[in-house]
Parts: sequence; structure tokens; C-alpha cells
Amino acid sequence: MFANCGFQNEESRKKTLPKALISVLLTSATLYLIVQFAAIGVSGPRLAGENVPVAASFFRIAGTIGYDLALAGMLISILGVALSVSFSTPTIASSLASEHQLLPRMLGHQNKRGVPVASLLISCAVCALMLFAGNYLFLASCIVFTSFVQYVPTIVATIKLRNHSKLPQGFKLPGGLTIPVIALMVTAYLILSFSLELIIAGVIVLVLSGIWYFYDDRDRQANGLERDIAEKDRPF
Repeated sequence: MFANCGFQNEESRKKTLPKALISVLLTSATLYLIVQFAAIGVSGPRLAGENVPVAASFFRIAGTIGYDLALAGMLISILGVALSVSFSTPTIASSLASEHQLLPRMLGHQNKRGVPVASLLISCAVCALMLFAGNYLFLASCIVFTSFVQYVPTIVATIKLRNHSKLPQGFKLPGGLTIPVIALMVTAYLILSFSLELIIAGVIVLVLSGIWYFYDDRDRQANGLERDIAEKDRPF
């Protein structure tokens, strides 16, 4: 949300944003690795059978106090994600529907104050259904699962659109397609490591979304409306 804040010109963004993104990724990866190695070192093979592995490792270090502190940190982290998603999801859905025509038109409806009412209500309804339909661990797995799934189109787009004439030319990855292909294989492995129940739920959501998109596309064609990318410009 704040990627472009504080930059005076285009040249400044080009120099600073790549460094900032790489720094954030490296810092986050380092912190995750430290926590992972610490948990493995403390719990060993028992870590595989724990529902909350970090909290279980802290319990072995500091007892009940460590366990409670780890759970509190997890809840604060999840609350931050929930608050961020509650604001961003309706706004992004409304933008994709009204400005880019990539989602059904009804999701782009806004009231006189600019609030995306339809997207907000639908996202709240979906969240409520998920809250009552599954337990905490299942919902946490859903968050991680959707994070991995959204990497797939990004990786595929890196492969497919890297030389598309209608798009601005960005950085070039060393090794050609080596990094995207490895990333795709690793992501596929991580997705398939989830439970069968979660994968089936993901497939169902994908099919329902595809049906919704298909009927919305027919409705747009019947009303003479084009999506953000015209047929002649589509790279696929």
C-alpha cells in the first residue's frame, strides 16, 4: 500500500524499491529460518506431531509462560493480518470489477461515500461461513494454502509475459527460466503437502469462481463490454 510513498520521482523509485523489496524478503526469510531452526533444535522429531510447533517449543524452554507468550504473539500476528485483509479485500475486488473488468460487475458497486458495499458484504459472508464451518487450525491452513496458490499465477506470468509487447519491460532474471521453473516446482510441492480435505476445498472454490467468471463474461459480451485486456491483446 505504501510502496510509492516518499519517492520524489520515477528514477528514485526504480533505484530504491528493488533494494527495499529484496531487503524485506531477506530479513523475513532470515527471521523465519531462525525460528524454524530454533524450534527444530528444541523439539527435534516431536515437532512434526505438534499442532502449534512454535508454542510447543517455547513450552519446553520456558514452561507455561513461554507457551502463553507464543500463543499471544501468534494471535497478535493473525489479528494484524485479519485487519489488513478486511480493508484490502473489498477494495481490491471492487477495483478489479469496476476499473479492470476482471471480476463480476456487481462487486464494483459503491455507495455515495465510496465504500464497496457489495464486495464488503460478500467478503464478510464468506469469512463468516469459513469461521463457522471449520476450526482454527483449518482456517490457518487455508490462509497459508491460498498464499501458496496465488504464487502460481505470478510465476506463470513471469514465464509467459516476460517478452509481451504490451507490458513494460522489467528486470531480467539470471539463468533464463531456471528460477521460475524451480519456484513453480517448489510451490507445487508445498501445495500438494496440504491435507486432501484442504486441496478439495480449494478445487471447489476454483471451480465455482470459474463458473461465476464464465457467466459474467457472457453477460459482458451480451452488453458489449470489454475487459481490461481486449481479445486482440490477450497473450494466451
